[in-house]
Amino acid sequence: MDLADDPVEVHDYLAAFEPPVIDFGLPHATHDDPPHRADPSVPEYGLWMSRVYDAWLARPEYGHSVRMLEDILALSSGVRGSVETLGLAPPTSVVIESDGSVEAVDTLRSVEEGASWLGLDVLRHSFDEALSHPKLLHRQHGKDALAEQCRACPLVDVCGGGYLPHRFSEAQGYRNPSVYCADLEYLIRHVQGSLRQHGWNPYARAASPP
Repeated sequence: MDLADDPVEVHDYLAAFEPPVIDFGLPHATHDDPPHRADPSVPEYGLWMSRVYDAWLARPEYGHSVRMLEDILALSSGVRGSVETLGLAPPTSVVIESDGSVEAVDTLRSVEEGASWLGLDVLRHSFDEALSHPKLLHRQHGKDALAEQCRACPLVDVCGGGYLPHRFSEAQGYRNPSVYCADLEYLIRHVQGSLRQHGWNPYARAASPP
């Protein structure tokens, strides 16, 4: 996402290529290096992505998926999402480098030097060993690994506390709300508000989004 671009124009331009899936990603940022905002009091990234959501719904003829939005729809309805940027499911992916080393998701490199390094490789270690590595254990405990503010939030099952790199600070590690907390709240509530207009009941979770 780039706040300098019009979100509807970006969505429609990409959709014109008829891709099966379009991904939108929040810029990598931490509490020590927060994202650019013209007005810090406004959830600008949430507003931006909400306009993408509206454009996506308004153009069903394109037929593509937008994974972030589909995950919010799924998680709001009690279905597990497909990406690790949202929800509380433990991670199931690692990165295999060209030299055979096994690392945590490479976006952790935006946090600090060596954040993704596990000291493992495919010749000597199993993937189970990688997923149980001490550096990844904080991802295995769901709500218990989150900041108190996140644990008390009614949207935590959908947001999941936000993407792991976006929670980081040198002072408290990953036990912080996402630097995009307000943006995620705005977007999730916008999507859920749309669902309610179509008769969705959050207290009667469906097997799939309506």
